[in-house]
Amino acid sequence: MRHKNVVQFIGVCTVEDHLCIVTEFMEGGSLYEAYRQRQSRISPLVVIKIGIDVARGMDYLHRSGIVHRDLKASNLLMDEYGVVKVKNPNPNPPQRPIPSELVIAN
Repeated sequence: MRHKNVVQFIGVCTVEDHLCIVTEFMEGGSLYEAYRQRQSRISPLVVIKIGIDVARGMDYLHRSGIVHRDLKASNLLMDEYGVVKVKNPNPNPPQRPIPSELVIAN
């Protein structure tokens, strides 16, 4: 599963009795952390860009049959270029098909 607005899953490993999930490194951290550290407001254009990035990532997940169920700022990560990607902590198959009117076109 690869999309520019979804955090890339690399693999899983175990260290002693712990299970570790390995993903791409997201240098910008979470949107939640970034917003809390800001001293000023986020410009409307940046908010629109973030919304578009999130919508594209969520659309890709839904088209792949994954319902996120936990979309929040701490699950939105930024790379070093400011691209926002959806972190999918618990991919679950949908319980029913997603209506076509809810799918966002590219």
